[in-house]
Amino acid sequence: LLDGERVPIGGLADLARMYAGGGGGDGGGGGADELAFEHVDGRWKVGACRSPTGSFQAVSFVNGVATARGGTHVNHVANALLSALVPALKLKGEGVTPGRVKPHLMLFVDCLVDNPEFDSHPKETLITPAAAFGGTCELPAAFVRRVAKLSGLRAAIEGEVAVRDTQALAKAAATSR
Repeated sequence: LLDGERVPIGGLADLARMYAGGGGGDGGGGGADELAFEHVDGRWKVGACRSPTGSFQAVSFVNGVATARGGTHVNHVANALLSALVPALKLKGEGVTPGRVKPHLMLFVDCLVDNPEFDSHPKETLITPAAAFGGTCELPAAFVRRVAKLSGLRAAIEGEVAVRDTQALAKAAATSR
């Protein structure tokens, strides 16, 4: 209940749709159709949308426990997604790296981990190494393609790369004088 009203959330996909549909006029998430979501297997459910803030964000759960600060499970999914996403975006320019793509994404991760270990009693951050999860998250190529097609993602990354390239050229020109 929120303010006495039942919130219609039946799982991570519904929660992710709320975030994706909550983008304001700042160019952030544009609606529920601006979400890529995948029930990967019995252990992993993942989703992605454009970050409404221009910095990487994650909403995550381990064995039904909200992990407010993410952890190794979020890193595991983010690394897999970003390494597949960079070539899927087919962006021009040399400076397109996973590090330049990451700030434009918001991830949603719900997973089951064998014997999870957390950094503290409130269980805010999972610290279990990926090798001990009991199963890895193998993201389907179709999911990666859906993330690559999120509205405005390509343009936001290309814009940032262009700005950084222009700044680098200006700096090089200034130092060569």
